[in-house]
Amino acid sequence: MAKKIFNLGLRKFVVESDSSNEVLDYIENRLAQLNNKYSYLSSIDERFLAIICEILEKEYGTKLTIEQLLKKLRNITTGGSSLEDRSI
Repeated sequence: MAKKIFNLGLRKFVVESDSSNEVLDYIENRLAQLNNKYSYLSSIDERFLAIICEILEKEYGTKLTIEQLLKKLRNITTGGSSLEDRSI
């Protein structure tokens, strides 16, 4: 089990995870970037909410992209598309 300390503003959060250190390093770097981006917000609660909203917005966009790609893939595998529709 990997253990990492994340700094958000002046607060520290200890996270233990079954994820690899590589994943936790990515999370740490991404949190630092987002924390800097929203550093103008005065409270840590506001900053945390802004960070969560940005992450969820990106997740939603990724989900839509995956759904569109799966739909195209289903059409290709079932033969329900023309050659023009086969670009992914």
